[in-house]
Amino acid sequence: MPTLIKALPGKQGAALSNRYKARRFKDSNAMHAFLNKGDNALFWKECGQELKSGLYTTQLDSNGLRYIKV
Repeated sequence: MPTLIKALPGKQGAALSNRYKARRFKDSNAMHAFLNKGDNALFWKECGQELKSGLYTTQLDSNGLRYIKV
């Protein structure tokens, strides 16, 4: 199942945000229909991992980037 992620704004003055909103779709056609509405394609990016819909934070460890559900 394809998954999209969007970076959420951090605290004021923070350079980077490590909070993300994930949205999961049943198939790629549903994902493309969502991306074609409005300017969703500007903010949402395809994620290589299959995450459930929800809020995540990221952590870098020896295995690479890891998403942790908040």
